[in-house]
Amino acid sequence: MAITLEVLQKIAPQTKVEKLEGFVEGLQEACDKFEINTPSRLACFLAQVGHESGGFNAVKENLNYSAAGLTGTFHKYFPTLESAHPYERNPEAIANR
Repeated sequence: MAITLEVLQKIAPQTKVEKLEGFVEGLQEACDKFEINTPSRLACFLAQVGHESGGFNAVKENLNYSAAGLTGTFHKYFPTLESAHPYERNPEAIANR
């Protein structure tokens, strides 16, 4: 299965072509390496990557959460505001937790 600019434009039409061009080679390498080699696997992979990146616009995880955001989003790890306060607005600590 080949990743092409045209494929990415179809699944992320709102994203600038110049931005999408930068993803073609890396996505193809990932597909080759991890045997994403059927239409179903490719569809699932591109749907997930497209969703998680906001249509291939975000390339870095934003973990700049408030304490309230941590308890709401990651309640399993931060069940109370008190447990979340030491991690508030500390992306590295949040990721390590």
